[in-house]
Amino acid sequence: MACCCLSADTKEKPLDLVHADRLLSSGEDINNVTNLIGNVHLKHGSTQLWSSRAVWYKKTDVVVFIDSVRLVDGSRILTGQMLTYYRNLGSATVTGDVVMMDQREELKISASRVDYDKDKDIFIATGGLKESEQPVFTIYPDDEYSRTRITSDTIIYSAGEKIGFANGSVVITRNDMVATCTQAEFRESGEEIILVGEPQVIQGKNLLEGDEIKLRTKDRTLTRMVIDGKAKATYLSQPDTALDQYTKAILEGKQLEVFFSDDKPFKSVMRRNATSHYIPAVNDTFVRGVNVASGDSITLFFDGSQVDRVLILGGARGHYVENKLHDGEVVPETTYYNGQQIDYKVNESLIELLWHSRLKYQKMSLDADRILYNINDEILIAEGLAEKTDSGEVVVGSPVLREGGDELYGKRMTYNIRTRKGKVELGETEFEGGFYKGKLLRQVEKDVLYVNSGYYTTCNLEKPHYYFYSQKMKMIT
Repeated sequence: MACCCLSADTKEKPLDLVHADRLLSSGEDINNVTNLIGNVHLKHGSTQLWSSRAVWYKKTDVVVFIDSVRLVDGSRILTGQMLTYYRNLGSATVTGDVVMMDQREELKISASRVDYDKDKDIFIATGGLKESEQPVFTIYPDDEYSRTRITSDTIIYSAGEKIGFANGSVVITRNDMVATCTQAEFRESGEEIILVGEPQVIQGKNLLEGDEIKLRTKDRTLTRMVIDGKAKATYLSQPDTALDQYTKAILEGKQLEVFFSDDKPFKSVMRRNATSHYIPAVNDTFVRGVNVASGDSITLFFDGSQVDRVLILGGARGHYVENKLHDGEVVPETTYYNGQQIDYKVNESLIELLWHSRLKYQKMSLDADRILYNINDEILIAEGLAEKTDSGEVVVGSPVLREGGDELYGKRMTYNIRTRKGKVELGETEFEGGFYKGKLLRQVEKDVLYVNSGYYTTCNLEKPHYYFYSQKMKMIT
């Protein structure tokens, strides 16, 4: 049903009968009730009304239009099965398969009943008891790429303010995106849609949820999604489309912002108490273990539908758990890491830690301002970072490797966790009261170090009083 209120000036204007094939009066008073039959057309100000037949109650200036009903007011066209028009109120009510089209604004309402108040420029659309009878508000109905469809129990739309409200069992669809909630507010032809009441957004295999979700478009293209309060995003990707197995990335925090290109996410940023869980599929050839991390913010970068990179900023820390076979038994082994920034490049199986970074595996720990960890090869590379000072550029945060009670210092380190072998450039270590320094230290066995261009001394000064020098030195600990 649609209701239309006219301005005061329009209300004072009479209803004009433009055409009807036949007029039949009811009763002796010809001014009481008139039946209009065949190609009925009435006019009230700028509002034009048509139907197959109508009943005109002249004392109250109420007209009931029946069959093939059409109301035209400017760019808006209302059609339905029955329309009741109140001249004194300037309102109209349309019921039965109602469709309202606004050609200028490119909007469409479909419902069992639509009420339209012209003074306030407001539409109220309601449906029947069945879900299939819910009213539908469609933005850009003829644009397949930008079309946004909103269904709910009740839809209220203020055309003048370009703002609408959907209440009860709300479902919003756009391309492959489906959003649900109990209440939604939409503005400016869908440039902003706000969802509250257990809102969720599903796009493909991805699920996003929180206390409030905002969808934003620009030039008909989805550009951003902002989720506030208990934000959570679950992204599923399929490494091998031939197998029904998925890699799962879960983000949780207080606020999530998702950026889109061509209606597909290319970046998601979780802020405030952000945590991430990355769980690879069984058949994932790049990653074999579960990666859990946290920080002030976590950003996921996407390559198509796959998570390509995880960037963690501010108080970043995490751990990587991989099941390994030891003596015929599967044993979980955990690698812990932290730094001011963690950059996890998924497809390269590479974790980069920056600034005051530490990586710890079993009894081994490594500190440096920059640590690279190749998960698949289990190789560590650690080095300091150049920093500008008043006296020039200096390297800070040079690596320190600790294992058991031993410490090894150097400019740059490479270490294989699996084989326990590594090398150190400009390295130094202490053993049983003696100090070893060299251009290159290589650990070839657990208790054996080779030192190139090195010296040994028991003097602990930066420039020792005495030392033994050798081009090649073997140290057995």
